[in-house]
This record gives sequence, structure tokens and C-alpha cells, in this order.
Amino acid sequence: MYKNTFKIAMLSIMALAILNLTSCKKKKKTILDDNRVTITTNLEEGKMINIIVDADQSYHKDIWIDLDNNKDREEDVEDIKLGTSLTLYTLKSKTIVIYGKINKLHCIGGQITDLDISQNNYLTEVNCQSNELKSLNISNNTHLEVLNFANNKISSIDFTDNSNLRILDLAYNKVSDIDLSNNTQLEKINFTGNKHLKSINVANGNNQNITEFKFWDCELLTCIQIDKRFDPTTSSWDSPYGEISYSEDPCK
Repeated sequence: MYKNTFKIAMLSIMALAILNLTSCKKKKKTILDDNRVTITTNLEEGKMINIIVDADQSYHKDIWIDLDNNKDREEDVEDIKLGTSLTLYTLKSKTIVIYGKINKLHCIGGQITDLDISQNNYLTEVNCQSNELKSLNISNNTHLEVLNFANNKISSIDFTDNSNLRILDLAYNKVSDIDLSNNTQLEKINFTGNKHLKSINVANGNNQNITEFKFWDCELLTCIQIDKRFDPTTSSWDSPYGEISYSEDPCK
């Protein structure tokens, strides 16, 4: 009887040792990258959120998504899929963090109420349309080239430090005045459906290279400041209607 008891005890100890070894093998010390993106959503825990993330190949191994916001990386569960494919992640917290030097972020239609991208200066493309954002700080994102936040609730945004911006879509938001005078690389602009928009300054020395400029359904828009000696009627821009006029002087 004692032999059987001893055998059972030894087998139990061995089983526990194997379990500990397995868990230790999976557990790694988490080193938090200073580069991060923080997303807060109205979606309940357990719901799925759609995210696309990409980065340069050399940074891939250090990129992960903290789904429970505990600053501790769970292998396999919180590893992030990189590339152009949309990936569904199960939320364990209303606030999640993507760590690492990512250059592309798509988070479309995730009931997102707050997005902090200020701590990742590697971003060149962000598309988070159809959410519930009221504000956005992009002053630290100096490498941004593509920005799409259509169908949100953004009332103001400063583009002063985003001189590399090429494509901008802020359709159906709540912005009132827009200054794009520092954005000399712009090619496409969309402000359609901004009911509070009153004026746009697009006198950035690059008007002749802007191939698309949309501002339909902006009821309060009266003035668009443009480059001197630029004739918008020869471009593919929307035609002004109602009280909207182009001006080489600052809009009043």
C-alpha cells in the first residue's frame, strides 16, 4: 500500500513539474516598447475588434497587442498578425495597447472613443474611419502620409507638423476651420459633409498638384484660401456653389 502511495505521490510531483516547465517555457519577460498606440472603445469585453497593422520587417518580433491592458505579453494569444489582412481580436479590456514600431494602422468601425497615436512616430498610414472619435492629436506623427478619419465626430485638428501628408479624408466630421498651409505634399483632400466647416486654408504652394478636393454638403463653408495665381477652375476640384468663393487672401 505504501509503495502505491509513494508511486502516486511521485507521479503527481512529476506532473506538476511538467506543467511548471510548460508554463515557464511560454512565459517570457515582457519588455515594453516606448512606441505604442492606445485604443479605447465602447465595445464590451469579449467582443471582437477589427485591426490591421503593419511594420518594417526588422521590427516584427517586437510588435504585440495587449488585449487586457496589463502590460504583460501572452504568447500566441497577444501576438499580432502583420500585413494587409484584416484580423479580429477578442477584447479583454475596453482599452488595448499595440506595442512596437508600427507604420500602418487600420481600426475601422470599432466604436473607438479615444485613439492615442502620439507615442508612435513611425506611423505613415492611419485609417480609423466610422468610429466615435471627438479629437485627435497628430502633432508627434511627423511621418504621416495617409490619414482617414471619415465618419467620426472630430471638431478640431492641427496639421501644422504633418508636412508629409499626401491623402487626407475627414468627410462627415464636425470641424469648423481647417489650415493646410503647411501641408505641401497634399494630393487628395475630402471634407464632404462637415456641416460646421466655415473656411479652409489650402494656400500651401502645392495647389496645382492636388488632384482631388471634395467639400460638398458643407453648408456653412464660405471661403477657401488658395495659392496665388492658381486657377481652380482648371483643376478637378469640386466646383464652389452657393456662397463659397476662392480667395488668395486670408478668409475672414
